[in-house]
Amino acid sequence: DDRDGSLAFGHAADFGVPLSPLNVRVGFDYVTASEFTYGDTTGADLEATGEQTMLAITGDVILRPIPKLLIVQPYFLAGAGVKRYDFSFADAAEGSDIEEAFPESETDFTVHAGVGIDLGLGPIALIAELSDYISWYETGEDESEMQNDLFLMAGVRLGLF
Repeated sequence: DDRDGSLAFGHAADFGVPLSPLNVRVGFDYVTASEFTYGDTTGADLEATGEQTMLAITGDVILRPIPKLLIVQPYFLAGAGVKRYDFSFADAAEGSDIEEAFPESETDFTVHAGVGIDLGLGPIALIAELSDYISWYETGEDESEMQNDLFLMAGVRLGLF
């Protein structure tokens, strides 16, 4: 199984905890269609190309352990939520195990972890963040494998209060 990267977009709302280095965040990320190739395991030597989209919805705790250093502030985040994959195949061959391996959609529990940096400019901040959505999927009877979906994000934070 060979996958390509894809464009993603998202939105989040952070809520500060007064007199604390913690924030609480609720957000989502959506990955537009990314192409992948799947090799059939039935021994028929079939291969199919499909598209996958992903929607992740999480709640996170953000720790800003160091007071702002001039205008730069690093942070860490950890949380959990769900991620949903949707699959489609344009050229799936009859008799292949593609539909069994990739149902039309699948929703899994996910752990979310990451690091980031704010570049504060008054009520506006530029943000760079690297995060990972970690989940497990079934590969066979009583077997599972870890799935990592890495996100490198750049964004703008607007302070409202």
